[in-house]
Amino acid sequence: VVFQNDLSFSGVVQPWEEAHIGSGVPARIDRILVDVGDFVNRGDLLVQMDRTQLFQAKIQKQTLEADLKRMDTLLQMGAVTQQNYDQLKAQYDIAVSTIENLTPNTEVRATIPGVITGRYNSEGEIFSMTPGPAGKPAILSIMQIDPVKVTIGVSERYFNQVKKGQQAVVSTEVFPGRSFNGRVGRIHPTIDRMSGTFKVEITIDNKDRSLKPGMFTRVELNLGEASGL
Repeated sequence: VVFQNDLSFSGVVQPWEEAHIGSGVPARIDRILVDVGDFVNRGDLLVQMDRTQLFQAKIQKQTLEADLKRMDTLLQMGAVTQQNYDQLKAQYDIAVSTIENLTPNTEVRATIPGVITGRYNSEGEIFSMTPGPAGKPAILSIMQIDPVKVTIGVSERYFNQVKKGQQAVVSTEVFPGRSFNGRVGRIHPTIDRMSGTFKVEITIDNKDRSLKPGMFTRVELNLGEASGL
């Protein structure tokens, strides 16, 4: 007898990716431009940090740039040595490097597209870079929920039958009568000796953002046709 080899699993919806966003240096928070529940795109400005150091660095760079131009003229006239010029040029290069380092740390931007799921500071507070409620130094947390994934544990006897791209049907009690199309996105290469299973990640498109991280689901995985009594 030939029959469809369907397996059923339970799992929990997980974000495709999660990011904890903060400044790379301790600084005062000027403005937080988003709040929990807001959707953001990669590169969106989320937090404006204090820009005092950046302004000072830009002024210093402008001063050194003007001095360097005068020094170059004097060097051509032989009024200063090459060593004098090189020392000033080194200071200018340091100022440029300082600005390049401070700029991304004063404008905190989204590293992934998704929804803001945590906000841990208020405007005016000092971001000290110490681990907070997220377990990591962060002002905000973002979860990418399009797509989402569900990780299931499959018995090792099916290891050679599970293939990337295989179709899966996902359902949840939150939406009775509705099913979501999924597919095998990643197969972990090791087997847990305690449970005798290996992990399989089911990728689910979530364009309408119906599926939320933390939802319990049932996953029906089709391994194709099998024969037997």
